[in-house]
Amino acid sequence: MDAFVETEDGFDGVVTDAVDVSTTQPVLRIGGLLVVVLVFIYLLLKRFYNSSVDAAEVLSSDEEVRRREAIEAARTKLQERFNEDVLRYKTKQIELKKAQAERKAEELESMMSGTSCTSKQKYKLGDGDDEQPACRRPKPKVRLRDDYNPLTDGGSGSCYRPTSRFGGGG
Repeated sequence: MDAFVETEDGFDGVVTDAVDVSTTQPVLRIGGLLVVVLVFIYLLLKRFYNSSVDAAEVLSSDEEVRRREAIEAARTKLQERFNEDVLRYKTKQIELKKAQAERKAEELESMMSGTSCTSKQKYKLGDGDDEQPACRRPKPKVRLRDDYNPLTDGGSGSCYRPTSRFGGGG
């Protein structure tokens, strides 16, 4: 069975090549066999590699135990530092509250004796009226220029208009 395939040139219909298809059959068989052999070798290598990795993991279990112990030691050390910081912060907060209570008591005593500049009514009944201390007076706002508004262009209009980008003159 002779099988020939003729290829034609697409423009003028001239036969350019004649290929014997029967000669390509053994090449295809060899190529298929080659692919099967390569897949088999790949699977063998994969199985060998996985078994060697498992053996290495078994041998390194001692290293893993040491590594976990080191991590746990580092965690406990950091936790102890954190607990110490929390205790320091709490003692500081207690000291600040005590100092604030002492300061308020001193202010109350000075108000009752009449040497303070704050209002006595604020602490006597606790009305909840937040009065300003008698010593402090609100300062009046001073306007520098009444006609200045940065959103208008020289005060010529009531809406925002950006300045001209060109120097003019033409």
